[in-house]
Amino acid sequence: MRSGRAVCGGILLAVLAVLAAGGVLVVWKRPAAEPPPEPVRLTLHELPPEEEGERLSQYDELIRKYAARYDFDWRLIAAMIAVESRFDAECRTADGGMGLMQLMPDTAEEMRCAKPFDPEENIATGVKFLRSLCDRIPGNLTERDRLQFALAAYNGGYGHLIDARKLAKTLELSPDKWRGNVEESIQFLEHESYYKQSRHGYCKAQVIIRHVERVMKKFDEYSERFSATGPSARRIF
Repeated sequence: MRSGRAVCGGILLAVLAVLAAGGVLVVWKRPAAEPPPEPVRLTLHELPPEEEGERLSQYDELIRKYAARYDFDWRLIAAMIAVESRFDAECRTADGGMGLMQLMPDTAEEMRCAKPFDPEENIATGVKFLRSLCDRIPGNLTERDRLQFALAAYNGGYGHLIDARKLAKTLELSPDKWRGNVEESIQFLEHESYYKQSRHGYCKAQVIIRHVERVMKKFDEYSERFSATGPSARRIF
C-alpha cells in the first residue's frame, strides 16, 4: 500500500505535468469547510407566554419606534436582537460585539454611538446601520435577497459581501441571489487559494451563513406569532 505522502507526491507531479504541458487545471468543486464554532448560549430574555400577548420583550416600544423611523418591519428588528443578544442589553461577546444589536466598536464609532449599552441608543444605531447597508447594496434585487445580503454584511462586513458577489459571477452563479448562489460563493472565501485573490481577504463564511439563516428563521417565526401594524409593516427590508 502506498503511503499518504507518496500519493500526495504523485498527485503533485501529475499537476505539474499538466501545467508544464501548457494545460490549465481548473477545480470547481467547493472546498470542504470547517464546521462553524458552537454559538455562545445565553438566556433568551423574551417575556413569558402569560405576559406576552402582543408584546415580545421589554424593548418593543423602542424596536417599533426605530423600525418605523428607518422603514423596517419591527418583527425583523426583534428577530435580529433575539439572535444577536437574546434581548440582553448588557451582552458583550469575545469578538467585541456590544449590547442588544451587538454593535462592533468600529461601527459604534462610525455611527457616533457614545453609549452602546444604552438600549435606545444601541437599537437606534443598529437599525440605522442596517438601513445604510440595505440602501448601499446595488442591483435589481428582491426584497428578501436584499435583506439577506444586508444581514450578511451586518454580521461579516460589507467588503466580504462585495467579494462574494464578484466570485459568484466567476463561478457562474447569480450575484443577485443569496440562497444557493452568493451563499455558496462566500464559502470559498474561507480558503486561502480564493481569499488571497479577493480584495477583503479571509472571512468566516460559515458564521455569516448561520447568522443569516437564524435571523430569517426567527423573523418568520415572529411574523407568525405577532401582527405587523403601523408604517413599519410596509416593507420587509
